[in-house]
Amino acid sequence: MHLAGGVRSMTEADRARVLVVCTGNVCRSPLVERVLAHTVGAQIEVQSAGTAALVDSPMDGRAAAQLQRWRMDPAGFVARQVVPAMVARADLVLTATRYHRGVVAALHPPALAYTFALADFSDLVTAVSPPGPPDSTERSSLLALVRLAAAQRGMSRPRPAAEVDLVDPYKRSDATFRQMVRQVSKVLPPVIYALSAAVATRAEIPRRMLRGVP
Repeated sequence: MHLAGGVRSMTEADRARVLVVCTGNVCRSPLVERVLAHTVGAQIEVQSAGTAALVDSPMDGRAAAQLQRWRMDPAGFVARQVVPAMVARADLVLTATRYHRGVVAALHPPALAYTFALADFSDLVTAVSPPGPPDSTERSSLLALVRLAAAQRGMSRPRPAAEVDLVDPYKRSDATFRQMVRQVSKVLPPVIYALSAAVATRAEIPRRMLRGVP
């Protein structure tokens, strides 16, 4: 919607929405959610949920500490169980693994078209030019980006699942947690750049995140 003078008023229908999904919704998906919210959250509503969520639990302490190291805010997070209505409401669903993509699609079959493992989506968007004409809404631009990414499926050989799936660090060693953070640090920047270009905003990715962790 546009108002006099060319100023656009955001309506509920215009709002772009991204849902991030892992298993417990305490480690991987909250980390990705808060990074995306920090970088593109002014234009895109970002939420997360779990396929077997530890409902109402806070974020894993290591994930919260990692966000603080990246100078992002972990406060106020509580885990949620993913349900069909959440999936239906989203314009893009990013999952920690390909298995989670299947679980999401089973909840709401039309979502298969707009649900991607995070690393797969990262690979796909590097091959497209994100849309974002000045007169488009954030939601229409995000939907266009999702269609472009989906059209890239099958254009090249996908990576093995072992290279794509984010390792689950819940109740595992600090080394496993650091492995997950390195994975996120590698695959998330192309996603941030693509989303920010699609909704015509400029996202600053902290250098500390690009460096990842030892």
